[in-house]
Amino acid sequence: MLNSRTETDRLLSTLAGDTCAYCETETLERGTHKGNWAVVCASCGVPGVQVW
Repeated sequence: MLNSRTETDRLLSTLAGDTCAYCETETLERGTHKGNWAVVCASCGVPGVQVW
């Protein structure tokens, strides 16, 4: 079984590069949001997913 960090990395890597569902103009990039690992829109800053 994979550890939770590896699973989190895989999830965020899979979602990075997707189009932002909020502004629909930019793509999601790996980063943090309010201290949690996340994929965040490069333009509007809205998180697509955050993991805590």
